Parts: sequence; structure tokens; C-alpha cells
Amino acid sequence: MPTDATADRDDPTGIEKRDVVVVGGGAAGLAAALFCARYGLDTLVFDRGPSAIRRAYLVENYLGLPAVTPEEFLAIGREQVTDAGASVVEDCVEEVVRDGSEGLRVETADGRAVSAGSIVAASAYDDEYLPEGVDPTGADEEGRIDRGLYAAGWLTGGPHQVLACAGHGTRVGKAVVADRRRADGWWDAVADYWDWSVPEGRYDTDEWHEEVDAWLADTRPENVSDEHFEEVREAVKRERLDFQTTDGERDDRVAAGRATLRDHLRWPDGR
Repeated sequence: MPTDATADRDDPTGIEKRDVVVVGGGAAGLAAALFCARYGLDTLVFDRGPSAIRRAYLVENYLGLPAVTPEEFLAIGREQVTDAGASVVEDCVEEVVRDGSEGLRVETADGRAVSAGSIVAASAYDDEYLPEGVDPTGADEEGRIDRGLYAAGWLTGGPHQVLACAGHGTRVGKAVVADRRRADGWWDAVADYWDWSVPEGRYDTDEWHEEVDAWLADTRPENVSDEHFEEVREAVKRERLDFQTTDGERDDRVAAGRATLRDHLRWPDGR
């Protein structure tokens, strides 16, 4: 789990502090925010302005949702993201600037200033707020375009489909987490972030501990100290053990998810 999640969101200059800022609350932006928030990063989504998905009349090619309106799709996504701990606000980012040598800061139309270690540009149509010389179409496959700066979805020049944008947003969110883990000294083999649930008892056996210990030892870089290796080993094991979910927890989560769908997917007569 993250070691640098923001506890104090403000500094004496009035600038808010977040771990991650996402510009754009469509499929790509919400997907990236979801993975960052579920990992525990303090994540803020700014969503105002022209939206690609809202120009569609119907979303009917998103796997698992046969046919929904864009408004229903976004409402479900927003609730899922906020339930994970992120914040979604109606405001428009006007500029992204370098805040010192490493940090980034966004300036908004409503006068907010927010600094963040990672910023994800996920606005489909507009990239004029990005620093001069930054081209989102030059992003790598995981959305990296500059130090701490990422792009997700159609802004990168990728396919303009809701499902494709959500998938790319997921890759970008995972990349944000992995890069932060690398900054904390996690090597490549263990930096990648997995987000899933398994039945209680799947892990925490003697055989499982032996397999994890052997994998970590095999992938350990030569320059990792014994002390740091132990820190990472314990963190990796805690993370995977937290994936275990009891039958009761699973049932509760499924019930909550179905309730969210019922709340947003109702016929005009209330059914």
C-alpha cells in the first residue's frame, strides 16, 4: 500500500495537495482514478467541459452493460470511483504547470490550485492545458508522457470507443501506482499492481509463503539491501493477503454493486 498518501491536503500558500489528479471524468479518466483510489492514493477528478461519451446517443458495446445511456454509464462510474475513496468535482482544469523541479500543479477555472505527484490527462478533445511542448499522442502504451504526467484514452490517439478508453485508463492507473512503487524502491518484478479478490484461505499457507519468498529472492536486484528487501517482502505479502475475501464480504460487495446498478438503471415506471 502507498506510503506517501496525502494526509495534509493544504500548505500555507493555499495550494491543495493530492497524490493524483485526473483531468476528465469519462471512461478513461474514471477507470484510471478507480485503480489509483483503490490502491489508496488520494485521487481527485476534475470533470467539466465537452465530453465525448455524452455525444453518444447510446452505449451498447460495453461488455457487461448491453445498452445504457451515457448518463447512466457515467453515474455508475462516478459512484464506483467515489465509493473507492476518490473525489469527483465539477471544475475545468485550465493549466498544468511544473511546481518546482519534480512536482506538478493544476490551475482550474474556479480558482483552485492543486499540486500532485501524478497527473492524468484524460480529456478527449482538449489538451491545451498541458505544459508547452507536451504531446499526449507521444505517450507510451501505459500513458507516460513526461515526469509524473500521463495521458489516457482518446487523447493519446488510441481507439475512440468507451470500452477501449476504459481499458487504457486502467493501464494508466496501474502505471501510476507501479511508478510510485518504483520510486519507493520496489523493483520491476514486484512494482506492477494487481487488484483482485480471492477466496479466504487461498494464500497464507506454508507452501504459498515458500513460493513468494523464492520468487522475491529470484527477482531481487543486486543493489537491494537486506533491510529493504525485508520491507518489500512483508509489504508484498500483506498486499496479497488483503486480497483474501470471506464469503460474507463477497456477498456484501455483490449486494452493494447490484444496489448501485438498480439505483441507476431503472425503467421510467420505477422498476
